[in-house]
Amino acid sequence: MAEEAGPPPARYEWSLACPPDDVNTALDFLRTIWVSDPSVSAIDRAALETAVVEMTGNVIEHAAAGAAEAECRIVVEIDPAVIRIEVRDDGASIDLDLDGSAMPDDTAESGRGIPMIRALVDEFSYAREGDVNHWHLARSRTAAV
Repeated sequence: MAEEAGPPPARYEWSLACPPDDVNTALDFLRTIWVSDPSVSAIDRAALETAVVEMTGNVIEHAAAGAAEAECRIVVEIDPAVIRIEVRDDGASIDLDLDGSAMPDDTAESGRGIPMIRALVDEFSYAREGDVNHWHLARSRTAAV
């Protein structure tokens, strides 16, 4: 007998245009989701807010560098077991090693974003498809406390 599938995950989408939007716009978007779905634990909220702020900050600083404007789309899917986030941008292609990115030493002025994101989520990947960067983050949900 086949197992019945549960309801589809809740899905939320938002587009940012940088400028004028910035990481605060992405943070505000996530916070509206938490109001819509209060079942997301405070621990998951904090981890995902930090990861998305770091991710969109990297998009604005690196992928969109030199462009008059960059488009960044954030898609969040919440199901009972996991929260998935896709960040897509039309910025420049990125050449980096997600697995080899280590936290820089204490005196470094940059380079903490990717290692921090990796520490906060269970899945983190990047792919370039056509003219679009695709970032995938997923975090298994923790019980609300």
